[in-house]
Amino acid sequence: QVGVTVVCPGWVHTDISQAVRNLPEQYHYELTPEQAAEMAEYKAHRTAVVTGTAIEPDELADQVRDAVVENRFYVFTDDGSIADAAVRFDRILKGQNPKNPGLG
Repeated sequence: QVGVTVVCPGWVHTDISQAVRNLPEQYHYELTPEQAAEMAEYKAHRTAVVTGTAIEPDELADQVRDAVVENRFYVFTDDGSIADAAVRFDRILKGQNPKNPGLG
């Protein structure tokens, strides 16, 4: 028997935004000025949000372990991730394009 658990995390304290540093050279890219501005806005927003609401990776790991043991399909790490999912699914049902995560 195979079980499946879908993790829908809110903010988690990681260095994932620095992952580009690990890209092989052939995958490096340059951002346009517009993309760079959008990225700067996103990172500033993310930093402000993460400071007060992010969970630690070990807390997320505990939540995932508990969900697997309890055979729960979804793992929402906090009420904010539930609200974000509701907004995303509402946009999907309306046929609207996605927005940047955490920016509305």
